Amino acid sequence: MARDGSVRPQSDAAELRWDLDALDADGRRDTYRQLDCFVAWLRACDVTVPQCWYTHGWVVWRLAALAAWQERAYAADAAPREAVDWWSSGLQALRQDWEDLLGHRGRHADPDSPVLRPRAVPSLDAFLAGGSSQPQEETP
Repeated sequence: MARDGSVRPQSDAAELRWDLDALDADGRRDTYRQLDCFVAWLRACDVTVPQCWYTHGWVVWRLAALAAWQERAYAADAAPREAVDWWSSGLQALRQDWEDLLGHRGRHADPDSPVLRPRAVPSLDAFLAGGSSQPQEETP
């Protein structure tokens, strides 16, 4: 348990697969579920994560790598510097890159009419049920 009473995600680093290309559909869904817990923990740490994180492949890839890194950075035998590097080099860089996504406010632009018809972002469950658990190629 952390000093503030929050619990760090306890995903086993060996089970959290950060190489999403190496996973079948079930493995990707499991990874998305683990990342959902990781995102909840980040939010409990006052990190603003875009509501639509799971719809952006580049964010999913980086969150998966960060979650695996976080497990190693906070391992019992890790030096404190590893945790500092995780927060400053890993997480902070991603926060800067996803800054533009925070303006989505739960809506994505419709490619045919981006201003007049924004589409609601599906829930994670709806997203995964629709078979969209394969990250798409996107740019930040």
